[in-house]
Amino acid sequence: MDGLFFERFRKSVTDTEEDILARKLWALGDSVRLRIISRLPRSADCKNRNNVSELAEDLGIPQPTLSHHLRILRQAGLVSNKRMCRDVYYWLDEAAAHEVAKQLCDYVRDKVRDGGEKSVEPCSE
Repeated sequence: MDGLFFERFRKSVTDTEEDILARKLWALGDSVRLRIISRLPRSADCKNRNNVSELAEDLGIPQPTLSHHLRILRQAGLVSNKRMCRDVYYWLDEAAAHEVAKQLCDYVRDKVRDGGEKSVEPCSE
C-alpha cells in the first residue's frame, strides 16, 4: 500500500498540470483528512498548537492513523511540520491550500465548456 502511495506522489518529468492537481485533490478527497486540516493551526507559531497525540485524541482517531493521513497531506504540500524535542507539530500551509483551490477553479473555468463556450468569470483570490 505505501509503495503505491509513494508512486502517486513521485513527480515525473512527464507530469502534466492535471496530474499534479489530481494528486493534491486526491490527498484532500478523504473526510478524515478534511477534518484534520480543519483542526490544524494556520501558522507555525506556538499559539493553538497540538502535537500528534493531542490532535489524535481531539479527533477521536488512533495516533498511527492520524500520522498516516498527516504524511499524505505533507507529501501533497498542504501541511508543514516541525520536530520539537520528542514531538512533531503540524500546521496547515494556508497558501498551498488556497493555491489548490485556485488551480481547481482555473481548471474548471478554462477547460470545462458550458454549451461550447468558455466561462469568463474570474476565480476569486
